[in-house]
Amino acid sequence: MREPFSTRLIAKSRQSIGSVSTKIVVPIAILFCASAIFLALKNTKPEIQNRPAQERVWGVKTVRVEIGDVSVKHRFYGQVVAGRVADLRAEVNGRVLTVNNNFKNGGIVSRSDILVHIDPLDYQSDLIERENELAEAEASFAELKADYDGTKKLLKFDKEQTELRQRETARLSRLIKRKNISEQRFDEAKMALSQTRQNAVNRERLLKKIASGLDKQLAVINRRAEAVKRAKRKLSSTRLLAPFDGFLKSVETAPGRYVSIGTPLGKIIQAKDLEVKFQIGNREFGELSRTNELVRKKVDVLWRSGGKRQYTAIVRRYDSSVDPDAGGINLYAQLEGLTRNSLLRPGIFVEIYFTGKLQKQVMRLPETALHGDKVYVILGDRLTEKKVEVVLKSGTDILVKGEIANGDKVVVTRLSEIGPGLKVVER
Repeated sequence: MREPFSTRLIAKSRQSIGSVSTKIVVPIAILFCASAIFLALKNTKPEIQNRPAQERVWGVKTVRVEIGDVSVKHRFYGQVVAGRVADLRAEVNGRVLTVNNNFKNGGIVSRSDILVHIDPLDYQSDLIERENELAEAEASFAELKADYDGTKKLLKFDKEQTELRQRETARLSRLIKRKNISEQRFDEAKMALSQTRQNAVNRERLLKKIASGLDKQLAVINRRAEAVKRAKRKLSSTRLLAPFDGFLKSVETAPGRYVSIGTPLGKIIQAKDLEVKFQIGNREFGELSRTNELVRKKVDVLWRSGGKRQYTAIVRRYDSSVDPDAGGINLYAQLEGLTRNSLLRPGIFVEIYFTGKLQKQVMRLPETALHGDKVYVILGDRLTEKKVEVVLKSGTDILVKGEIANGDKVVVTRLSEIGPGLKVVER
């Protein structure tokens, strides 16, 4: 028999209520358990004891002050450069016959060594021709000189004859007035006088002409003498000589090569005129030039190559402008005591040591010790501030004067929080 509708409705409502109760009770139970565990852990945790704040102690490095007279030795880096380089070029046209055995890159030669010999045949022939032309001109001059001397003597004779004819004509003039001679005899005497005078005038004109010819011929002789000199010079230029002791570079010739005037044959560097080129900063340049210690200053040069080789040099000059990229100026010091057999060559890098002016009663400190115009000294385990004056800077060091005493310990460690009273310990 089927159940009534009301009975079925009551049964279904009871099932729904039981399912909802289960969904609510379980989460509540989980939360209750978690809260109980949290309270248990909180009540059983150990108690942490608070420590009192401690002052920080800074570890620092120090240097002990020594007051005295100090000469700063500046160190710079530079390189050897050639003080004098000569281009070797052909001065005549021709074919190279021979070259010196040392005429090679790096070859060492002495002054007046024959480096290159160019075929001299054409220049020898030219010299002989010019000498013959000069001899011919001198012979012509001698001939004209003889004509001049002879004409001059004849002119003197003509003048004597003219004087005699004048006296003879004057005597006959007196006689004809007394009718002692014929007019024909008198006329002949006057004609002879006129002829003698004409001869003297012609001789004077010829003498001037010969003198003018002598001047012209003398100019020809001078011109041909110069031609002989040029020919001799061209002949001597077939031998290229070393202008000084030195070593060769950029050699570009060999026997058999045809060369023209101006053809490059090589270069020679004077061995005794090597220089050291080095750069100093604007600060050092200003300090050294202010005390006139720059030019003519002796410096030490050190070449480190398989050992130490020391040289001396004297500063001779410096550039006329400052290098804007490097912020310094180039100095040139001439090396002393070099010979053609010295090992130094242009391009070698060297160290230069430059001793500055003696600074009296100063202290040398690392630049890291300076904070503005003061340094910090350790008294006990605390820092004390001391004012100083910077006398000179040299590389990473400074020379100072101030309130520091001998034996004081100056802090050289850079600290961001440095100041008076800071607690420190030496490391």
